[in-house]
Amino acid sequence: MRLVGGIIVALCGCNQVFGLDDTRLIDASVTHHDAPIDVLATCPPIGTVPRFSTGLNQVVTQNCSSYSVSTTTGLAVATCYDASQWWPQVSEGQPDGSLLPARGFPDPTQVSMTSVRLTPEGDQLYVDAYDYTLWTHAFRTYQRLADGSWQRGADLPFTATGSTFLGGPTRGPTRHLLVTTAGGPPSVDEYVSDGSGGWNLQLHVQPADLGLSNLYTAQLSGDGLRMIAYAERVGDTAYQVLYADRPSPTVPFGLMAPLGVPLVSELFMTEDCGRLYFPALSSIFYTRQID
Repeated sequence: MRLVGGIIVALCGCNQVFGLDDTRLIDASVTHHDAPIDVLATCPPIGTVPRFSTGLNQVVTQNCSSYSVSTTTGLAVATCYDASQWWPQVSEGQPDGSLLPARGFPDPTQVSMTSVRLTPEGDQLYVDAYDYTLWTHAFRTYQRLADGSWQRGADLPFTATGSTFLGGPTRGPTRHLLVTTAGGPPSVDEYVSDGSGGWNLQLHVQPADLGLSNLYTAQLSGDGLRMIAYAERVGDTAYQVLYADRPSPTVPFGLMAPLGVPLVSELFMTEDCGRLYFPALSSIFYTRQID
């Protein structure tokens, strides 16, 4: 699960740290028509850091990571383990529901897919894949077909290593995508699709540009106006979850500010900023935006 040691604060002792006394367990086998993705939520104005509840909702009781949701198609995707295997499988289901292996992906014993990034439209997946048979690492793309299966497309033209991380893509047709290099020295590259399979580098960002001394992962919101990072600010002594926004997807982000949410490196924020999902304790939780 690409979690840095201690980043959940092990979620032990979290009852005091993040109010786990308020955690609610939602039956992941039930479709919750009375508790959908928060349809009335809206992102705060640019320049305002969103606030999230200290109450947590446990919605998927499976050992999964890289959880993301398309509110357009009502699809959730993640990489999940089960008790009988040591390798992750790309899995899917309804938001907040149980996840089953998705169709169209290679044997997980041959190709390890450690993270998946779903487009906001729910029609494409970007996958960090390591082929054990060829000893090659690549960022793959998959297209969702009419029968619900997935078909592999062209690989993304970015160098994939054990220390590079894909952020979730924005809406198309002109998608933005972050590629974070976590090691020697860390940086973030923002790429923009040209609509025909090509990608152009828009920004190369050093941690200092964001007021950071170190950086591990970064994610864009569906509109490309907001960024969440697991990073360390200049002057601080520990990593935390940070937030920045911008008025247009064509301009750089400013200095990052604390978001005040669980200490995890994998967070997914819905397009309306209504929910933040994250993996912990072999489950998926979310916390809700508050006014």
